[in-house]
Amino acid sequence: MLRKPRMYLADIPCHIVQRAHNRWAILCSPRVAPWLARVLVASLLAATLACSTPQPRPSWWKGRANHANLGYAQADTPGGRRGWTAKFSGFASCAVLWAPPDHDDVNDSRIIVGTGPAVTALVPASGQSFGVGYDLTNTMNTCAAAPPSAARVFDPASLENRIYISTAAAEVYSLPPTLSSPFWKRDLVLGQVGATGPTPWGDFIYVGAGRFLFALKRSDGSTAWRANLDAEVTPLFPPAVTFEVDNAVVITALNGTVLKVDAFDGTIERWRVQIPAAIASGFALGVDFHVYVAGFDGALYALDRSDGHIRWRFAATGPLQAPAVRFHGPENADRIYIADESTLIALGSNGSEKWRVALPARATCAPVVTPSEVVYVGVGFGAAAQLGAVAQDGQRWSVPLPGADIRHLAVGEDGAIYASAGNTLIKVQ
Repeated sequence: MLRKPRMYLADIPCHIVQRAHNRWAILCSPRVAPWLARVLVASLLAATLACSTPQPRPSWWKGRANHANLGYAQADTPGGRRGWTAKFSGFASCAVLWAPPDHDDVNDSRIIVGTGPAVTALVPASGQSFGVGYDLTNTMNTCAAAPPSAARVFDPASLENRIYISTAAAEVYSLPPTLSSPFWKRDLVLGQVGATGPTPWGDFIYVGAGRFLFALKRSDGSTAWRANLDAEVTPLFPPAVTFEVDNAVVITALNGTVLKVDAFDGTIERWRVQIPAAIASGFALGVDFHVYVAGFDGALYALDRSDGHIRWRFAATGPLQAPAVRFHGPENADRIYIADESTLIALGSNGSEKWRVALPARATCAPVVTPSEVVYVGVGFGAAAQLGAVAQDGQRWSVPLPGADIRHLAVGEDGAIYASAGNTLIKVQ
């Protein structure tokens, strides 16, 4: 009769034991070679990290990607190929990307986009609608904001799992990721007035409407404070937050005013300046939190973060799109990218020109820059519209997207590009 052999603890090369105070240790038999023990321990640690470390979250969670409006993508697309096209009954706003706390890959994400008087969620892989969306009372022509959650437990009611949108009539909504009934809705100003996209930070939602910058409480939408710009805010482009330096909020007005106020109490002005030009597009904060503003006079203005004085001015040709900014390692400083009527230009942090590349047609949207310093930009109108990838050595690739002009770009963590054009959202990868 065969007997089942016994297995003793010493027969197991390595095992995990629990010590006091919930501490754990990995013990190996003396018969196990030291190098094998190290390999087993390394394998166990790698497996533990793989299970516990969340994957990269979508970087484009608000207008121009993040708190600072950088327009900086976290991944590249090696070549351009047109993917799916989603068509809507209304104009497509700029897209943002939301992902749940237990995000593992891009297909866990949702593309949140305004579609006229509605907001819709799409599946990145197919472009199909995820759910039914939510009907609004007015047109959504700004970017939503879908701040990433630090929690690994999904709670749709949590402040960390909400999507914030604003409309052309200065209505602000707090919605669950399912885009069902809002947690709250706030009417900031009666009538059709210009409004910016929202910027969530801490306990507040910052949004510009009419002549004011509002700080709304994320919990219920009530006003914590408001700051008066004494001029109409630059619509569409959201405020930016200098969260790592001095906890302040920056916003612009159409008449050229740039205002920086305390993030917790907007009645405390850090500084207020007026550039000698209207501001019709957007602005970005540098990695060092200086402010780069595109003027309607065809110049880019660099404002000092401490007092707002003009550090330098770079004159281009014609009105500029909002700048994109990334940290340029070799120079240990900002690199700023601007697109005018016919050229893409890269500037150093001191305003010096680093390189320029001719565009095949006029730029129609703000550029986006990738980690390898490839810049995406929409150019051309109507039947000649196209998405191009441009670098210092010239145009890398282009994808014809005939139809409406490309007005907004968003980039997923897998490098896929989502172009808003007319009543369509087009995926390029």
